[in-house]
Amino acid sequence: MQFPAIPEDDAFIWPKAKASESVQDRVYRHLAYLLMCGFFRPGETISLRQLSSALDVSETPVRNALNRLVAESALDVLPNRHVCIPTLTREQFDELTQLRTALETDITAHAFHRAKKSDIKDLEEINRSLLEAIRERRIQKCIALNQRFHLTLYELADRPLTFGLITSLWLRAGTFMYATLRSDDVKWRTHQHVALIKGLKNKDVDACVKAIANDIADTHAEITKLPHEFVFRVSRAA
Repeated sequence: MQFPAIPEDDAFIWPKAKASESVQDRVYRHLAYLLMCGFFRPGETISLRQLSSALDVSETPVRNALNRLVAESALDVLPNRHVCIPTLTREQFDELTQLRTALETDITAHAFHRAKKSDIKDLEEINRSLLEAIRERRIQKCIALNQRFHLTLYELADRPLTFGLITSLWLRAGTFMYATLRSDDVKWRTHQHVALIKGLKNKDVDACVKAIANDIADTHAEITKLPHEFVFRVSRAA
């Protein structure tokens, strides 16, 4: 088992490395990065021993990091106490999307009032890199850059509680990032990012909020058009 390293050039802005980072914190950051970028398969069981070997650390910091991710609903615990990557029903994915829309439009409105010209330039640069990754069909990089664009914007709001809830939802949504990696039918676009940047430049908060809402809705539409057995767990009520 081999894992890609965390980009340490500030491309991955959450969770940030602490000045004096413990082994457990580093393992947590690495696993959070892998979850958000769709490295694991939906329903995949995570082996404590394999993770310890792959990350070249003892089992204790891995176990503690996994327990933290379970507490954040980023991972599920099976009846045999093994840890696995979450799978969601279509109904749960709809709920996740609704929660994302509510939280991310709210934090966007707050970020709007704190964004400086230098922040807008940063967002433009990230989006240019995302466009290049789309043209090259580097989907893993697309996912990482899309994440960077959104979290860079949201961090401007200085709303740590809301930001924490959003990142928790993004961890849970890693299942669907894996689906996008496997499918050639998912279309990556940046037009809503462009609309967001235009709204910031024009000092139009409503345009910024609308752009984020539309971006989330577009992602939802792309995912839900895939065959359900490819993405979703069958509902118990079905």
